[in-house]
Amino acid sequence: MEDFIHKFKVCLKELRESQRWLRLIKRVPLIKPESQVDALMSETEELIRIFKRSVQTASRRKLASRASDAQLQSPEFDVQRSTFRS
Repeated sequence: MEDFIHKFKVCLKELRESQRWLRLIKRVPLIKPESQVDALMSETEELIRIFKRSVQTASRRKLASRASDAQLQSPEFDVQRSTFRS
């Protein structure tokens, strides 16, 4: 799971870098018509939102998985028997 999250974070970083370059291309302007850059910027923004949400979801699931693993490994106190169960 950690490797998956790491790879998605790398993709997210690359997308943000692409977004910066597209902004520069539009600002200068290096490509005519600008509508071509606008379409690329829109697609990049959508991909950033998708990857960001994927990282958040995977991180949340990783934490939930760790919490459930910790509960399974920690002994519980049985009130009725006044003993610990594992």
